[in-house]
Amino acid sequence: MKMTVTKIDVATSQLKEAINLFFEERDPVSIHTLVGAALQILNDHITDKSVILNNNLFLHKDSLYIKDEYRKEWVDAINKAKNFFKHADRDIVKGVLSLEFETEVNDFNIFGALQSLKILNSEIHENTLEFCFFDKVHIIV
Repeated sequence: MKMTVTKIDVATSQLKEAINLFFEERDPVSIHTLVGAALQILNDHITDKSVILNNNLFLHKDSLYIKDEYRKEWVDAINKAKNFFKHADRDIVKGVLSLEFETEVNDFNIFGALQSLKILNSEIHENTLEFCFFDKVHIIV
């Protein structure tokens, strides 16, 4: 079977599945990997710095909350776990065989991905039960 998908379709699917896993209290590494991939796609589609600023996109690589001299360090920090889960070759060469992973960051990353999705396609956000539910629970918590 073949299917045609857009990058936004892929990110939406990854994010939806990550939220389902999150509420089922399933594997935090898988959640983080799915959210990280979705967030990367969504943020890559947002290049207008005024959109980034006006929507408080704090997890965007061009976030205006981060000074330029700290940007690389900040991007490396927010991508550290995602990259560890994704790239064995770099870590093996460096002798990095384990990582202390803070699982609570998943909630934060899902929220950031949903912010970006709302900007790119508010209709998908508004018509997807998982996205609306996460937003409601996130506001309450």
